[in-house]
Amino acid sequence: MKSAFERAMERLGGGTASFTEEQKAKLADVTAFYTAKIAHAKLMAEAEMRKLGPADAAGEATVRGRLAAEIASLEAEREAKKGALRREFGAE
Repeated sequence: MKSAFERAMERLGGGTASFTEEQKAKLADVTAFYTAKIAHAKLMAEAEMRKLGPADAAGEATVRGRLAAEIASLEAEREAKKGALRREFGAE
């Protein structure tokens, strides 16, 4: 039984791409790399917030804002690299 997504893709003329195990591994490596970078950024932000102390709400907001921007940037990089790999694999 096909999912609604698969049926919609067929109507739009696209399909779900199937990748080889090697291609899946490359995509997973990119995901793992950026997951680690995001985790590191979170740890660094937490350490910076601990140094600020509980009374520095403005400093904490600044750190949280920087963290959110860094995470968004890393996620965008991750999706760009995965998109490039998919194009290389001929899936897009």
